[in-house]
Amino acid sequence: TILDSIEVAKEYGTRIMVDLLEVSNHERIKELEKLGVDLVSIHIGKDKQREGKFDVKHFSLVENCDFEVTVAGGIDLNTLPDVLAKGPDTLIVGSAITKAKNPAEVAAKMKIMMNDASRN
Repeated sequence: TILDSIEVAKEYGTRIMVDLLEVSNHERIKELEKLGVDLVSIHIGKDKQREGKFDVKHFSLVENCDFEVTVAGGIDLNTLPDVLAKGPDTLIVGSAITKAKNPAEVAAKMKIMMNDASRN
């Protein structure tokens, strides 16, 4: 499926992202790299989010790999600084904004934090 998806993406001049939801084996990551995947998402599911905050240890999966990295799941105002310190290429923030009492305020604070991190 991954190889077929990569081939179709090449035909259309675009890329695919492989979601690493529940992937914890570094060997699997190396397989993805060998297949030619260039974009992955470190994704923490809702069930794992209930167990605790986003843990930046998940970045160890993609250390020394040549991937663009997206991060999703469990990112909020408290976890954002640690996530940003790892330098992901893209962040996907959902319920921290959509379930906030004041979504615009939370989004604005996150934007400021991201802008500050990009300057450093």
